[in-house]
Amino acid sequence: MKIGIIGSGKIAKVIAKACIQQQLEIACIYSRNVEHASVFASEINCQNIAAKMTAIPKNLDLYCLCVNDDAIEQVSLQLQVNGIVVHFSGSQPIELLSNQEKYGVCWPIQTFSENTIESLKEIPFLIQANNSDVLKHIEEFVSKLSNSIIISNNQERRYYHLAATIANNFSNHLYTHAANLLQKHQLDFKLLLPILNETIHKLETGHPYQNQTGPALRNDTQTIQAHLDLLENEPDTKALYQLMTQSIQKVHAKI
Repeated sequence: MKIGIIGSGKIAKVIAKACIQQQLEIACIYSRNVEHASVFASEINCQNIAAKMTAIPKNLDLYCLCVNDDAIEQVSLQLQVNGIVVHFSGSQPIELLSNQEKYGVCWPIQTFSENTIESLKEIPFLIQANNSDVLKHIEEFVSKLSNSIIISNNQERRYYHLAATIANNFSNHLYTHAANLLQKHQLDFKLLLPILNETIHKLETGHPYQNQTGPALRNDTQTIQAHLDLLENEPDTKALYQLMTQSIQKVHAKI
């Protein structure tokens, strides 16, 4: 299977390295920033760099559109190829690629960084295609990268993306507030890692609702007020604390 990578950001690098790990051939790299494409190509030992989109080979098996969400449709309209074109967005519809004859979506439910490990074997992928034959080929491709493949539609993928944003991005923002608070008082955020890891571990066996603990759940008004007093000079964190407390109590019928 010969693969073209369009883009040079985090997701492009993760997918390319995972492909190489599984001995899939990266036949071409394209990025609107030629310097970025050159550096990326040298990292994965790809000899073919397309200086412009018209130079991208037309008969590769799969084209991985690893670009920002708001650029997917525009890039697809400029891409004139015969192989399957896929994008990797959790929130954008498959129809953004409808100018192509064969197209689909491969969305890994994961957050990536420059230091993300190359293996994606344990990462679930939601896949979609414009017809059953294309779906078969996309499934064959993704099966090389991951042991977890779920066929989904636009709406299902959007809800998974929304839930991932709430569960992952929002919780990390709360971690930021907690870390900043401790840092201001010369205290170590890493001491919280065991309790955070235990919370994650509990999710493997129970519903989050059942795992809820803390003063809001117990309606421990004295502790809640003590916390709010400590946050008197931290208005943003205080507002988040109050909002989360009220939400927990509402969900658990404490108010």
